[in-house]
This record gives sequence, C-alpha cells and structure tokens, in this order.
Amino acid sequence: MLVAAGGTTVLAETSEVYGAEHLLTRRARSREIGEKLIERIRWWERYARDVWRHARQQPFAGEQGSGLTTIYEKSLGAAAKAGSTAMNGVLLYGEPITTRGFLMMDTPGSTR
Repeated sequence: MLVAAGGTTVLAETSEVYGAEHLLTRRARSREIGEKLIERIRWWERYARDVWRHARQQPFAGEQGSGLTTIYEKSLGAAAKAGSTAMNGVLLYGEPITTRGFLMMDTPGSTR
C-alpha cells in the first residue's frame, strides 16, 4: 500500500532472506537488480564460510522455540515482509536512497 501510494519501503538484513532470494529476484524490475541481490547473497555465503566456517543452517534456539525448524522457513517469512510489488533496487549498506518503491538494502543481521 505504501508503494502504491508513491512511498518507498526498504527490506534489510540480506542474510535473513538467504534461501528465499529466488522469490525476490523474480520481482526484480530488471535483470541487473536481480543479479545485484544474488551477488550480495553470495557475499554473505562467503562471509559465513570464512568467519563461522559454515553457513548458518539452523535457526537460533529462540527461533526454534517459536516453531521454526529450518533457516529456510525463517527466510520465507523475511521475504514475505517485502509485500508483492516489484523490487526497484538493491542498495549497499548505508547507500543513499534515490529510487522510490520497494528496495532491498544489504545490511547485517543479528550475530547472536
């Protein structure tokens, strides 16, 4: 509704959509926008492998207590927060917002 009214929404925490990125890339306004999201996902995969020695495969204990069984279930919820409009851009962390509509910003998530 915000985007339809001319507003801008920003979905953040790239690592939170890991495993559901295909749902967002389908909505990319252009191939380049979709590829930029995939590039950011791949960066997070490398970071997780280099820093944690593996990509996080399971939700944190508190999330499991809430009923989540896989990180992919969590990712589906994160992607659902983005609504249903086209994705008009993928921004780096702290990059100025100059485009209207639904955007994805590459930000860190929780490191609990």
